[in-house]
Amino acid sequence: MEGGARPAARKVLRAWLEAREKKYLGSPWLFPGASGEKPLTECAAWRVVKKYVYRARIPGLHPHTLRHTCATNMLRAGADLVTGATALGYSRLDTVMAYTKPKVADMEKALKRAEA
Repeated sequence: MEGGARPAARKVLRAWLEAREKKYLGSPWLFPGASGEKPLTECAAWRVVKKYVYRARIPGLHPHTLRHTCATNMLRAGADLVTGATALGYSRLDTVMAYTKPKVADMEKALKRAEA
C-alpha cells in the first residue's frame, strides 16, 4: 500500500473488527462464516471479492492475487517465512515461498547487508 493508504486500511480494519465482534461475539475468525463458528468458505470469499471487483471495475483481480500481495507485503516488511506461512494458514514453508518471488532490488539489498 502506498503511504496514505495504510492509515485508511487500519481504520477500515478496526471498524470491521468492532462490527464483527458485535455480530459474531468472540468468533476467532477474521472473516467468519454465517454462524461465526467456522471461517468464511473459499467459495463465499470468492463471491465477495467478485462482487467488489465488479463494482470497482478492476479486471483480473482474484482472491489469489490478494493472497499473493499480502504474502509479498508481509515479507518485504520484514516478516519471516514462518510468520507469513502461519498468517496465511499454510503448514509448509515452500507453499508461501511460491507466492513470494523476490525482486532483483530486494536480492541486491540482501547481498549488500550480508557483505557488511
